[in-house]
Amino acid sequence: MLVQSCVAAALALIATAIWPEIDLATARLMILAPESPLRPFASILREAGRGAPLLLCAGLVAGFLTSAMRVPEQRGAKIRRAVYVVSVLAIGSGLLVNAGLKNYSHRPRPLHTSEVAGAAAPFRPFYRFDGACRTNCSFASGEAASAFWTSAPALLAPPGVRLVAVSAALGFGLAVSVLRMMLGAHFLSDVAFSALAILLLTLGARRLLKID
Repeated sequence: MLVQSCVAAALALIATAIWPEIDLATARLMILAPESPLRPFASILREAGRGAPLLLCAGLVAGFLTSAMRVPEQRGAKIRRAVYVVSVLAIGSGLLVNAGLKNYSHRPRPLHTSEVAGAAAPFRPFYRFDGACRTNCSFASGEAASAFWTSAPALLAPPGVRLVAVSAALGFGLAVSVLRMMLGAHFLSDVAFSALAILLLTLGARRLLKID
């Protein structure tokens, strides 16, 4: 399922690279008007979605380390699991997206562009790093990256419920991405890149750390 999701995200990214107007069309379609009664509700959901991955990561690490101390014969496996969930979140959402691309892509957010919201900044495709935004920019989406990170702990679920866990993680990532687009904070390509990067990192780190 993660592989199929990577393919879908890659296709969305390729499409918006070839036809940047797809980004504009989806942004115009999804952005909520400032006076929309849905905007406060969407903002509340956004705050919940933003904090959930960090709380989940902290809880998982605490549980893995506690289990490692209580059951010495499982120590290595539990520590690898803790390293796995922390490293995917820290490298993907932390370093690549939030500390890296968001500060150097210079892409204005949809609500700051003239083409989507009638604002001052001109639209830029995601591969053009010459926009008017100076810091904390649209490309890529940090919250989408953190949300799709939940696929990493989902892969640690027992085999009998793993498919359900992964489906829930992908659904959560999609929901957070849609919320960010509704609030005018991101284009389709922003969330597609974050999904692709995090899911690839999730699969690669799992293999590298030999996580069962």
